[in-house]
Amino acid sequence: KAEASLRSEDTLSGDLRITAPPAYGRRHLAGPLAAFSAAHPEVTLHLSLSAQRADLIQDDYDVAIRYGPLAETWRRARRLCRGHYHVVAAPEVAPPTHPGKLSERRTLSLHATHLRDRWPFRLDGADHWVTIKPHIWADDGDALIALTRAGAGIAMLPDFLIQEELDAGQLVSLLSRDHLVEADVYVVTGPQAP
Repeated sequence: KAEASLRSEDTLSGDLRITAPPAYGRRHLAGPLAAFSAAHPEVTLHLSLSAQRADLIQDDYDVAIRYGPLAETWRRARRLCRGHYHVVAAPEVAPPTHPGKLSERRTLSLHATHLRDRWPFRLDGADHWVTIKPHIWADDGDALIALTRAGAGIAMLPDFLIQEELDAGQLVSLLSRDHLVEADVYVVTGPQAP
């Protein structure tokens, strides 16, 4: 639908409806969307930042930006970038001695994510999952980052959301890079499979 409505012989025109997770949208989409809008003034952008995963057909979106593993029902997806998930905390929080010990620590998690109650790690060359029992739930990545910076507990977040905080020393990665798993960002278009 988006491709057909935007395509014309000389210029792009029409509506383009985009949905993205709030923290990713606020941190990474403003510049690219502003540049796209300037280059294609006949396109009207509709941006929705929501923690809820939208159904492209039912919710009438043309494009969804998502990170983490994709549902098997998504037919068309293109990876935008690859990062890594980090287990992070405020600098004063002591690191766990092993990823398996995270179940004994105060953890924070996002409601609408595949990492809500278990976190993946690479151990001895294979992926393993550690079950956590979050003490604080949030439905917004920026709120979760702020809570983590304030010392409320340990969170698992992708580096493309927390790189500024890591660089500034406001958050620290608690585990070695060898234990980190990939975090991909995708552009999803087209209908979901039945």
